Amino acid sequence: MRKIFRRFAIFILVVCFYGLLPVQAQDKMNIAVIDFEAQGGLTPQEAAVLTNRLRSKLVATNVFIMLDRGRMDEILKEQGFQISGCTSTKCKVEMGSLLNVQKIVSGSIGKIGKLYTLEIALIDIVNAKVIKSLTRDYTGEIEGIIGLMGPIADELAGISKSVTTVSVETAPAESGVGVIKIVTVPTQAMVYIDGIKLGLTPFKSEELKAGEYTIKITKQGYLDHEQTFSVEAEQTNSLGISLKRMNSISINSKPKGAALYLNDELKGTTPFKSELPSGNYALKLTKVGYADWEQEIAINKDYSQNITLLKMFSISFSSRPSQAEIFMNNKYVGTTPITSEFAEGSYSAKIHLENFEDFEKFIKLKKDMQIKTKLKYTKEYRKQLAEMNKGKRFVKKSLLLGSVAAVIGGGVYYYMTQIAPSQDRGFPNPPGRP
Repeated sequence: MRKIFRRFAIFILVVCFYGLLPVQAQDKMNIAVIDFEAQGGLTPQEAAVLTNRLRSKLVATNVFIMLDRGRMDEILKEQGFQISGCTSTKCKVEMGSLLNVQKIVSGSIGKIGKLYTLEIALIDIVNAKVIKSLTRDYTGEIEGIIGLMGPIADELAGISKSVTTVSVETAPAESGVGVIKIVTVPTQAMVYIDGIKLGLTPFKSEELKAGEYTIKITKQGYLDHEQTFSVEAEQTNSLGISLKRMNSISINSKPKGAALYLNDELKGTTPFKSELPSGNYALKLTKVGYADWEQEIAINKDYSQNITLLKMFSISFSSRPSQAEIFMNNKYVGTTPITSEFAEGSYSAKIHLENFEDFEKFIKLKKDMQIKTKLKYTKEYRKQLAEMNKGKRFVKKSLLLGSVAAVIGGGVYYYMTQIAPSQDRGFPNPPGRP
């Protein structure tokens, strides 16, 4: 009998234990968080960092089951749903239905002067309405906003009813001493204050006297961050810092030995290896006898590229008549005669002179070369020349006939005035007056 009772008790305990698991899981709400909309000159990357911090803080409340950001993108892509432009509550409810979540958090972060403002909404998918809306203002460096994500997550979870919205708050500290809090993304970065190693982030000190300090943050694989920071007496001073990741960069060129410039600053020659913080760079390679190579590159992870430089060759242009315009791939080069250099490759060459037919030639430049041409008149211009020559011949004939007529007329006139009267003897001159 005792054995039966013991087995029954164990059975009841097992049933109760496993029966509680679904209940606990059901207590948590499935939730998705949409990346904050960046406004007022803020970058999408800055908004994404703040959104990720809110996600982690929401998970830490133990109230929500968070849908992974990558999984969310995958589901929406499969459904052909575009997140961009989805700003209305109706659209977000539709998104939540596709994601099979109970709640969606969305929001925006903007900047006006030195003031940052956050607008965050918690949307219920079943009832299709906003059930909680939060507005938070913050004055200070953008890094300090990270410290607001924890209290915001607590309020969305119903754990807290108020959120501190300023970067400086009253602290119960000894007169003349201030409190400093430092948070970093990522965490576990080493903190140095005035060169003294103090500990890892998240970091808090309640023993700093009021004044200005030099703060340095270091973490392997990230760019060191250094700045001055003022500590006010009897105040809690918060500082948030997003560290820039250091990325390995490797650039090779064919041929080797090309000078490498980053943002117009000479960094070395190829093959080139270094580490750079994440960001955008203007990359340029130069080598005598080869065309310059330029490209804008975005580095947010390890970067490697192999570049083949194009050799330069000369082309001598000449034409009869000269002073004709030269175009290579529709780009003006100069007038004949001229010698210019071009990178190896395919080109469409054209020589143009008014009243002459264009000379055009497709070339594959693999060595130095000459382009010579004797230009021909256009049909229209030849026609104009023919008309002009016809007019000239008519004028010449007219002048010749006029000259002959003038000679003949002059001879007749001379004969009539000089020779003919002397031969007429029958008409004496009249007598003179008395």
